[in-house]
Amino acid sequence: MKQKKVAHKADKKAKGKKGHKGKNKRNRTIFAALDTDENGQISEQEFNDVRTAKDAKHAKRMEKRPTFSMLDADGDGVITKAESKAFSKQRSEERKLKKQSS
Repeated sequence: MKQKKVAHKADKKAKGKKGHKGKNKRNRTIFAALDTDENGQISEQEFNDVRTAKDAKHAKRMEKRPTFSMLDADGDGVITKAESKAFSKQRSEERKLKKQSS
């Protein structure tokens, strides 16, 4: 076991900082996603187009999230544990039905 730890430390030292390499790879991936015409540069138009598409995707996800009024079944301005539990059970049943119909 001790030999494994020593070998692991040596391997880690030889590779350098883990976070640094991962961050560079992520930055390259983000750059490639923004550089839609693959010319090695990101124009303002490319940046804005990708941002608009991302914003639309985010808005679509947000529409599916429950609102306060959906959880506050009795409309008294507070969400009780019972209301939360009932809502969760209802959503779970809806998902099961949707999955079965697909």
